[in-house]
Amino acid sequence: MTTWRLDPVIEEDVGQGYRLNVSRASRGRSGKLILSVELWNDKPKLLRDVSAGDRADEDVWVAEVLRIEPNLDPHVIRTKLVAMAVDASDREPRKGDGDGTDTSREQLSLTPPGFVCVALDEDGQRVYVVCGDDGAIDALPHIDGPYKSGEIVRHVPPPDLPWRLPRVTAIQEHWQEARCQEGWTVRLLDDLIAWHKAASDLGREEAYLLLALYDMLTYVQEHTDYLPIIVLEAEPERGKSRTGQAAIFVCRHGMHLVGIREANLLRDAGDRQATLFIDLMDVWATLVKKDCTDIILGRWERGGTVERVVYPERGAFGDTIAYEVYGPTIIATNEPIHRILDTRCLRIDMPLTKRRFAGRVRAEDALLLVERLMAWRAVMLAGTLGACDAPADGRQGDILRPLRQVLLAVAPERGAQFDSIVAWQTGRRRDELAQSWEADVIQAVAANVEHVSNGYLALERVLDTFNRDRGEKDQRTAKWMGAKVGGLGWTKERIGRDKKTSLQWDDDLLDRLQRRYGLVDERQDTSPEPASVDVPHVPHVPHDGRNGPHMLANVPRPTPDMPHDVPRTTQAYHGQRELDAVCAAHAAHASEGTDDLDGDSVDDWLASQESLQPIHPATDVTPPLAPCRGCGAVQWGRSSSASGDWWRCHNCTSARVA
Repeated sequence: MTTWRLDPVIEEDVGQGYRLNVSRASRGRSGKLILSVELWNDKPKLLRDVSAGDRADEDVWVAEVLRIEPNLDPHVIRTKLVAMAVDASDREPRKGDGDGTDTSREQLSLTPPGFVCVALDEDGQRVYVVCGDDGAIDALPHIDGPYKSGEIVRHVPPPDLPWRLPRVTAIQEHWQEARCQEGWTVRLLDDLIAWHKAASDLGREEAYLLLALYDMLTYVQEHTDYLPIIVLEAEPERGKSRTGQAAIFVCRHGMHLVGIREANLLRDAGDRQATLFIDLMDVWATLVKKDCTDIILGRWERGGTVERVVYPERGAFGDTIAYEVYGPTIIATNEPIHRILDTRCLRIDMPLTKRRFAGRVRAEDALLLVERLMAWRAVMLAGTLGACDAPADGRQGDILRPLRQVLLAVAPERGAQFDSIVAWQTGRRRDELAQSWEADVIQAVAANVEHVSNGYLALERVLDTFNRDRGEKDQRTAKWMGAKVGGLGWTKERIGRDKKTSLQWDDDLLDRLQRRYGLVDERQDTSPEPASVDVPHVPHVPHDGRNGPHMLANVPRPTPDMPHDVPRTTQAYHGQRELDAVCAAHAAHASEGTDDLDGDSVDDWLASQESLQPIHPATDVTPPLAPCRGCGAVQWGRSSSASGDWWRCHNCTSARVA
């Protein structure tokens, strides 16, 4: 079957304010002409395929029309059908290339080969702007090429696209400038920053650069594997809608959604390849209610698909369709989003501004920027974005990397400004993680380091610490705590005669988790001071955490690269004074021609310091009541060394009493 589109549409008046429209026609293998006829009266009333020349089919159509409007003349309707059939037949495309085969079927599409955009030619007609294999651009009314399933179709520009279409001549002019003029892309970036500054108040310079880079990123998403979701979160009347509108007016295929439906989201994401601006009071609650959470959660990563059962009557394997949902997304919400969605997001907290803005943001004012961006897209389709390292750890690094790639392609000299964006977003993320349940669990684990025995910490101690200052409703169970510590990476085992659940201690894991969850400043240097160059150094025995007590990650301690051969018993000491003791004792032995070092040597050095408490045998079970001479606190805990058990100050870690 050959199908062709009728542009302009064939229209015939049939009286009573009604008219017939034919926008598409096809011819089957039998040679019958089939018209797609629509009855209109200010809005569509009836749409049906009618076989022209088939009296029975025409009678059925006429009867359906008369049921809608009985006052119409059936003879007039038939006469108009015949006239439209003749017109449609005259506009039937010819055979292709003289090979005797029919032309490919037409398909409304935004995915023809080399697609840059749909634009308006000099006559105001929709055409494709495409980039050829040689990098040159061209404007074509249709393109023959593969569609989704690999079928060869005739791609035709869709009508009534919901964004403002650029002009072909302007794109061609800017394309020439982009290829020839030095600094063209830098000026484009600056103009986008100025556009956002004029539209709204974001409170910080980094936010304007972030949005400008995101605008450009939407035009080269074919070159990326990840796309961050931009979240505008604040109380009402902070300019979220205005900021989002300014963004989608310059983003590629921008659409403003003030309500969501599953079917529309799937079509906007897949068929329209749209940049979605979802503007709702409570985005997450609405997504849950509309069963659309998987669509938005999947938009950040290339290859993301969601499945829907569309044809249950076809049975297994034929009833389900997988929809591609990868694409740019901007969210404006008054309520906080879910923490899982937040891991895919870069957030801008809208400030309360003193500025006053003149009128609304208009799409037509952004048209010149869109035309320049489309020209830049045409240039970039012929090349690629350069590779670069992730600017941060984890998923935050994944979603920040494509923005850095855009910056390196456009204005590489502005790397320091991008570093400010990275510091802003990673700092915000750490602050939020520090307030999470997981952060509280990590702190509960760290608070029990002195209770580690033979490399294990009882889970019940962590649970007791976690629940200590919480109300009855916030108390957590051992099962909940076991799931949390397991999810954070600790290995759990049931040990001892009573088979108590314990976590296997890991100093390195605790340190990494404290940094990841913002409990320790990443810039803080926790390594010991370098030893004197006069002291001979040998590799340090790695600290596996199985002997002696342990400490918080923000307290100086021996590390795997500490330059002394410290015995396992001596590794129980921690704090800067203990490290000094190790260094001093090692130096003393080195001067005597021996390299032996044990816990007693360090004890002797510590005991010689005037700032420490006197050392007495720790025979009592109850901790001392006397205050620490180092800090004045009464916070003692039992510690071990080669020479016995000792009471140790938990507050300053540098003073000890037995």
